[in-house]
Amino acid sequence: MRIYHAGVANYGMSYPELMMMLERKEVYTLESFWYRARLEKAFERYPTFKIFLDSGAYSWDHQMTMQGKTVTEEDEIEYLNSYIRFIKKYEDRLYVYANLDFVGDPEKTMMMQERMEAAGLNPLPVFHYHGKQGDPNIEKVHFKYLERLVEKYDYIALGGGVSGGLFSYKYMSKFGDAAFKIIDSCGRDVKIHGFGLTSVPVMLRYNWFSVDSTNWIKSAAFGIVYIPVFDHKTGEAIYDKIPKRLCVSEIGRVKDTVAGHYSHTYVGDKETIEKIHNYFNSIDIDMKKMETESLERVRANFKYFDAFLKNRNEFYPKGVIDKRVDKKLF
Repeated sequence: MRIYHAGVANYGMSYPELMMMLERKEVYTLESFWYRARLEKAFERYPTFKIFLDSGAYSWDHQMTMQGKTVTEEDEIEYLNSYIRFIKKYEDRLYVYANLDFVGDPEKTMMMQERMEAAGLNPLPVFHYHGKQGDPNIEKVHFKYLERLVEKYDYIALGGGVSGGLFSYKYMSKFGDAAFKIIDSCGRDVKIHGFGLTSVPVMLRYNWFSVDSTNWIKSAAFGIVYIPVFDHKTGEAIYDKIPKRLCVSEIGRVKDTVAGHYSHTYVGDKETIEKIHNYFNSIDIDMKKMETESLERVRANFKYFDAFLKNRNEFYPKGVIDKRVDKKLF
């Protein structure tokens, strides 16, 4: 499995170290066409890195809605043509590029797929959960469209987590189990990308080929880093359990995302604090820098997910759905 850390190039324009990590393929990134002006500058300044390109349709539609505008068919065609031109101009800089997808409208999404193919492109097809937010009623999802996709394409994306309420493991497991049963029963080796999904339970439960998320930057921006659970006896890092989100900077209190700085959370618990310090030393992360520098927290998150991937790719069973995850994680 590969993780595309969304927005690295967009964010990394201010940090040459991040851009060099992209060029060395130490990390991979998904970028949105919505930020195409910034992307073009990044392509010009750094001539060798590549990206997974998302259409940015959700951001575009959301922006239009916020401005009180109604998206017309002409608007959609204009956006599509602009997207196609961008892809053709920078196709050698793209690992993959997604279809122009519309959450909640599978027919329109399929139509855009066909139009992009007619233009000589091979976009990644997208199937979205499109129930109401938090709605666990999977029968409302039009799985007939997924059935059509798995019969025709070798690599497809599952999405809808951002707008469809799939952040809950409970809801995602209902949708994911149903979707992956269709994928597994099609009789073909179909690779699956998960949009906006780096939840550890979700990454472990299903046999993803790739996933993406902005967790790496959103958490770091508020002073939070991911660390593995440690074995009580050996202190060894365990990567098949839900990681801890550790506040390593006072900036974390701005959003009150966790109880507070880890030194306060574990006050008096010298054994746990020692494990935390040993972990960061082992991955060459400067704890003093993490207090004040977002980039050092970003590096810590990259290293957590890199270690998670190595563990997952080595030990993940060949089956599509691993329900043992429920017992392992909770």
